[in-house]
Amino acid sequence: MLQGYNKESVYDEVISPLMQQIIEVCKQEQIPMVTSFYLVSADVHPNGKELFCTTTLPVKGNTPDWIRDVIAMYEGRRDPIITATITITKEDSHE
Repeated sequence: MLQGYNKESVYDEVISPLMQQIIEVCKQEQIPMVTSFYLVSADVHPNGKELFCTTTLPVKGNTPDWIRDVIAMYEGRRDPIITATITITKEDSHE
């Protein structure tokens, strides 16, 4: 990780207002979501720990397992997990 990394002011000034809009739309449209931002490295944070900002928004009856796993991890009910993005495409037809 980068030493002296501190993007907290960028988050506060630029990203946070956008996130408020995104969260509101997701709530209105019932779109489950997870976002996580790495903001400050441990070497410059006052308490010596890395600073993250994570938002989870489950939707009753429409929250995929991987989002529930992330929520459980942050609530301390599960060990950290490894996540990956997998894109599945339909194979071309071989007629």
